[in-house]
Amino acid sequence: MNQIQLNQNLLSEKIRKIMVFQYLDDEEINEIIAVSRILQSEKGELIIKEGNTSPYLYGVISGSIGITIKDNDDKNTFLTTLHEGDVFGEAAMFLNTKRTATATGNDAVLLQIERDNLRKFIKKHSNAGVKILLLIIYNLLNKLRNTNQELAFSNRGSINQEEVNDMMDAYLKD
Repeated sequence: MNQIQLNQNLLSEKIRKIMVFQYLDDEEINEIIAVSRILQSEKGELIIKEGNTSPYLYGVISGSIGITIKDNDDKNTFLTTLHEGDVFGEAAMFLNTKRTATATGNDAVLLQIERDNLRKFIKKHSNAGVKILLLIIYNLLNKLRNTNQELAFSNRGSINQEEVNDMMDAYLKD
């Protein structure tokens, strides 16, 4: 990915559209910009690789990001597409752990902020930090809820209740 420069006013507008930064004031937005990098990805360019570790949180300024995971057969399974305003890589703000999915850019412009830079920002601007952390937590909980709903839906389809009833009836007859 290439680091790029954008007009400061346009960049401030775009950063404010990123979900976790939407409640920051102008000074706080400018400081987030100062401690971040603005990156441009090519179509199909790898941003995060499942299983790797990195200390970065990303916000989508423009374009889109495809999110995939490896299934049991080591094949890529599509999860979702992220768009302007979405964030990914939130777990890296809290843990130095392996990435749980692969993120691939589709002509995207991204804000990239490193864990230590965000921590320093939060210490310096505790009120803004609380807002950011609450929104990161909200975003993670929303992703968890969506995953739970998808799992419940897929599990519902994998059990044929009629077959279970037939099996139990046959067993109980004997």
